[in-house]
Amino acid sequence: MEHRAASTWTALWETLLLTVALLVFSLISAPIPAVNEPHYLTKARHYWQRDWCAGDAFLESSDVHAVFYALIGPMTTVLTLEQTAWLGRGLALTIIAIGWTQLGRALQFPRGVSLLAAAVFLLFQSIGNWSGEWFVGGVEGKVFTYGFLIWAAAAYVRGKLVLAGALQGLAIAFHPVVGIWGLLAAGAAQLTLWWRNRQVPGSMANIQASRWIVACCVMVTLALPGLIPVFELLRAPVDRDTKFAATYIQVFHRLAHHLDPMRFPLRAHVGFAALAVVWLTATRRFREAGAESDVSAPSTLGSQPSNFLHAVVAWSLIFAVGGLLIAAGPRPPEQMPGLAFRMPLMKVYPFRLVDVLLPSAIAWMAAEFYWRRVTCGSLRRVSVVLLWSIACGLAWCGASTARARLDARPDWVDVCRWFRSQTPPDVLVQTPNGRYTFKWYAERPEYVSFKDCPQDDAGIVEWNRRLLFLKKWYQQQFADGLYSSAELLQLARDTGITHIVTDRLGPMEPAPTYQNATYRVYDLRAL
Repeated sequence: MEHRAASTWTALWETLLLTVALLVFSLISAPIPAVNEPHYLTKARHYWQRDWCAGDAFLESSDVHAVFYALIGPMTTVLTLEQTAWLGRGLALTIIAIGWTQLGRALQFPRGVSLLAAAVFLLFQSIGNWSGEWFVGGVEGKVFTYGFLIWAAAAYVRGKLVLAGALQGLAIAFHPVVGIWGLLAAGAAQLTLWWRNRQVPGSMANIQASRWIVACCVMVTLALPGLIPVFELLRAPVDRDTKFAATYIQVFHRLAHHLDPMRFPLRAHVGFAALAVVWLTATRRFREAGAESDVSAPSTLGSQPSNFLHAVVAWSLIFAVGGLLIAAGPRPPEQMPGLAFRMPLMKVYPFRLVDVLLPSAIAWMAAEFYWRRVTCGSLRRVSVVLLWSIACGLAWCGASTARARLDARPDWVDVCRWFRSQTPPDVLVQTPNGRYTFKWYAERPEYVSFKDCPQDDAGIVEWNRRLLFLKKWYQQQFADGLYSSAELLQLARDTGITHIVTDRLGPMEPAPTYQNATYRVYDLRAL
């Protein structure tokens, strides 16, 4: 009993330490607000307060991540968005830390391996990735989902089917795309292992149908709150041309850096291929080591429990290879044979799961390999601290652009706060291209923002139409070298825009209503 209590306290301290380390890393690599936090947290606030930034086309579009908004939204009504980001990150990273340390315990790794493996993984994340996927940074639905997926894997390895089903259901609820990919990989992995062991005497004896049925029912029940908004989105009455256009815009324009592997940098492909080779080589060696080890010895990454996890990684790799084959072809996309059939398959992010699972698997193998060969406790602790320091240092260097935005932002924050204090809530503002924090600081709606693209087909097409309309208007009306008051008044009538914020656009005939060293504000209602 005393030993079990001591083990529990050790696990709690390890989880707490990992949570703090993850939070520190996230703040270094993604200063608040991280690039996606204004996108998701303002949506969460509008989900609970419909009159907040009313008239913003993005905020009033479909709420696909309803579970995330339902959880985070109430915080935004009593806390600032920045405070909500702090609390949201703390919650999400705590779940990741629990899942990560539970996975280490499920594999019977010695105390400390989890911390070392996390440091190695974040070292990979600091260097780069393949398709832009991550799960330690800002807070959004997928961060919770990855935490639940890792925790579910740990529960499954330990034979806790109902708990694993519940955690898998929560993963799907918070982010259906990531959660379903995780479910497909786990399901395919288990079927593969069952098929491989089908002729081994007694290999199917431990399959209890009743537990599987209960686990599946629990999973579906908990996943439904996240799946229902997706079903409603898919069933929305949209004509074929709109659906085609929306898919094209999303795959080849707005999210091409995530969805079109032909647009990934060459270094990303090379780095991912190198990771795949390392994983395949290391997996084979660990499997051979596990086959030769004493069955009574502690579990290793070559042992039976970890075969399931390696199979999950393998299936995520198979999905990614399938995505590569689907996307392969000439560019521009119009030259791709079967474009209408292939685009929807590219739209479902076939690369994102392997982008985090592959470096995670290598991190666990490297950490276990090191831990079992270095017996000096002091050296182990120094190694953990050193790797975490290197990971944070690389993250600091990689976040230089984010820090540059912060250093250059006082004038931007100033103009946003002017809107918040000097304009009514029913204004509609057009901001300079690339500024994604206007609603975060100003709490006023925008006409269109490149960052804030809706996820429903009609919303995506309208978002694209607004961007193209403004681009054409800027070009045509500047033919005479001046944006006249009459032209600006017509823009207001055509779009409903009440204010324009600009840093470079101009010159404009009317005098600015407000300005600082960088930005000028034009009130179109005064024309």
